[in-house]
Amino acid sequence: MQTRTPFSSITGDSHQFRGIIRRASSALRDSLGGGLLERLDSIVQILAAKMYDELLADRVGNRPRFFVETDDTVDSVYGRVASLYCELIEHPEYRVLFEQKRIFTSDRSAVHRITGLLQPLRLGDLLYDPHGSAFQEILRDTFDKTENQQYFTPMEVSEFMAAVGAKALGKPLWTARVCDPAVGTGGLCCWRR
Repeated sequence: MQTRTPFSSITGDSHQFRGIIRRASSALRDSLGGGLLERLDSIVQILAAKMYDELLADRVGNRPRFFVETDDTVDSVYGRVASLYCELIEHPEYRVLFEQKRIFTSDRSAVHRITGLLQPLRLGDLLYDPHGSAFQEILRDTFDKTENQQYFTPMEVSEFMAAVGAKALGKPLWTARVCDPAVGTGGLCCWRR
C-alpha cells in the first residue's frame, strides 16, 4: 500500500471514481464473496466512513483516521475505518440516516484494500455524488435496459433541473420538501452547488 497522503487535492473525474468503485467491488467479491447488494452496502459504508472522517477533520480539526500506511496491518486499518463508521451511525446529527443500524462489513482484507484505493481522494470536494456514482456503477450492467427501463439522468441535466427548481422555489432543493417518485440515486435532491 501507499504511504499516507490523506485529503490530497486529487478529486478525479467521475469516470476515474467509477473505476475505483469497480476495483472496490472486485476486492469485496474476491475476498469473502457476497452478492451485489452486499457489496454495494459495504462500499456505501466505507464511503460514509471516509466522508465522516473528512468532516471531522474539517469541523473539529481531528487527525484523519482513514488511511493506509506502509507498516499498517489489515486489522489496524479495519479497526480505524470500522470505528469511524460506528461513530457516524451513533452521532446525534446523523443517527436518523442510519435508523436501520447496519453492522459494518466484516471483510477486513477488502476494507484495507478499499481504504488504500480511496485514500488519495477527497470525497467532499467531488463535483458529483460519490454514493450515487457507486450505486450507478455497481448496478450499471445488472438489468436489461429494455426490461426495466433503467436510466440514469446525466449529472449536467440533473444540475440544470435542480438549479431551475431552486430558483423557482427561492431556496435550495435539499432544504425543501420535494416529491420525486423516481428519485433513483437522489442527484436532483442532493444538488448543492
